Amino acid sequence: MRARRAKWSVVVGAALGTLVVVGVPLGCTSAGPREKRRRTPPVAPKATNKVTTKATTKPPVTADREESRAPRVADAPAAAPVATAPRVAPCAHPARLKLGIAEWHKRYDALDKRTYDGMGYVNKGGAYSMWMGWNENRILSSYLVMYDVTRETRYLDKVVRHVDVLLRRVQDANGDGLSLWLEKEGQEARCDYETSQIGAPIARFARVVHETPGLHAAYLAKAKEYARFVDENVVASFETFYGQKWGEFTDGRGILYSEHTDKKTGERVKMSRHNNQFASKAEIYLDLGVMLDNETYRDRATKMAKFLKGGMQLVDAGEGREAYHWHYHTKGGEWDTWAPNKWCHEGPEDIGHANTEIGFMVQAHKELGVFDETDIRRFVGTALFLQWNGDEDEPLLHQYMERGKTYNSTGLLWDYVALAQFDGRLLRIFETIVDRVYQKPDHYLHLGLRGDAHKAEPAGIMLAVARLIEAGTVNEKALAER
Repeated sequence: MRARRAKWSVVVGAALGTLVVVGVPLGCTSAGPREKRRRTPPVAPKATNKVTTKATTKPPVTADREESRAPRVADAPAAAPVATAPRVAPCAHPARLKLGIAEWHKRYDALDKRTYDGMGYVNKGGAYSMWMGWNENRILSSYLVMYDVTRETRYLDKVVRHVDVLLRRVQDANGDGLSLWLEKEGQEARCDYETSQIGAPIARFARVVHETPGLHAAYLAKAKEYARFVDENVVASFETFYGQKWGEFTDGRGILYSEHTDKKTGERVKMSRHNNQFASKAEIYLDLGVMLDNETYRDRATKMAKFLKGGMQLVDAGEGREAYHWHYHTKGGEWDTWAPNKWCHEGPEDIGHANTEIGFMVQAHKELGVFDETDIRRFVGTALFLQWNGDEDEPLLHQYMERGKTYNSTGLLWDYVALAQFDGRLLRIFETIVDRVYQKPDHYLHLGLRGDAHKAEPAGIMLAVARLIEAGTVNEKALAER
């Protein structure tokens, strides 16, 4: 058990980027040290067609980690009531999968069997997060999508079988009390992004079991074990990697950022994380927030979703159509120094990293209402009116969130396919692309993502197929309700 440090509230000083320590412990008010600070529950924003594209330049205020991480799993009720979900965008132009849901289901199971005899990367990748974060993450996520669609518990059994092996491979290599995975063989370093990528589907499994009383007898003990691990190691690492801190803006957004000494100038500077890292952490906060009935975690997920929404830029796609353009990294303000190159802030996001972001933003739409129906239509517009080459027989997508002369990205679809549940035109386009990848996986190296150099691994294809089945099911329901 790690020793708990005393925490102090921090407020923004008069000078830009200056943080001033105030000698009052967070969670206390002037009335006395035992009086807890009240937290306002997150409120879903009103639907609007206006999109904020400029972030405030004022640096955020840090919040207390110890307060945010209670209660623990042991204190969580077996099942907590879930608030009424916001209105979900209906499926426009519903369509059917040409090959049918049953055929894609058969293909999914074949892919699973093909991936190291159904054990994914937990044995092949050993204890290294470069394998787990980029490959095993997608396999675990695909199992959970398949369970959600089919309600077949064999997919939950697969999650347990994989995660039990994963948890035997963690170690406290840094001596900081956190048991995590090393990035790769021969290194003692741990990777921030890959750690949260692995933690996200583990937290999701715990939440799914928690919310489903019929699963408690078989899986609740595992769900509590996994949630405790993610909370006490993965979430705890959020504020360990690079000295990150939680901060909040006055407009309701929230952010994880770090302070460090610039090697060139010797000055103390602040920087935030890029969007795909940000999104995977927000997923964990949201799912653990429900599992632990932790309002602070849910509040953080809501504020992080608002921060991502603030980075969306409206694009006129012609003929009265709208789309979104966003960057690899959204700056928190002028104080935010994270800038390895200009493309990160000025160029469009690429489809590979956008998978993680879209996955969380669709979840935030369904559960938090931060992204409303208008936002979803604009995300669909990005794929349909900006990225697609317009060819129904040989569809290709531009690698970036923009129009271009080169449309060559076909193997970078997994969570991006989730958009097809909102528009049947995307269902047809994505099915053709995923089918082409399924037929010739060795041709599409992008799907190997840090896997074997000679062939495409099935990890991304499995999640793409699961998302395709999910979207096909939603489209079928929309057709039936017509």
